[in-house]
Amino acid sequence: MGDLREAFVNGWAVVEYHVTMLWESLLEGLDGERRRKLRDSNYMNMDRIIEALNLFNKIDDETYKWLMRLKKTRNKVIHKLKDPPKNEVEELYEKTHELILHLIRQQP
Repeated sequence: MGDLREAFVNGWAVVEYHVTMLWESLLEGLDGERRRKLRDSNYMNMDRIIEALNLFNKIDDETYKWLMRLKKTRNKVIHKLKDPPKNEVEELYEKTHELILHLIRQQP
């Protein structure tokens, strides 16, 4: 079952990277202390970033719910060493495949 855990963590890393890039795009116009604060992982964790992205309409409500649901699974996998449900691993991998293709298409 460790393979499911590893697969989930790897898939979540791709999603988290994409979410972080969306967050960084919101912070582009900021500088100085405010930007540092909003980039500080002690102040802005993934939960808060997902909330903010939804509030600023950078992610829709369906994506918001999906991210929050999988974030809960991620926390169980990382903090409680639980195995993720196979269907969530498969769902995550489908989405990460889409994200990777989207990122590749954006390259010049």
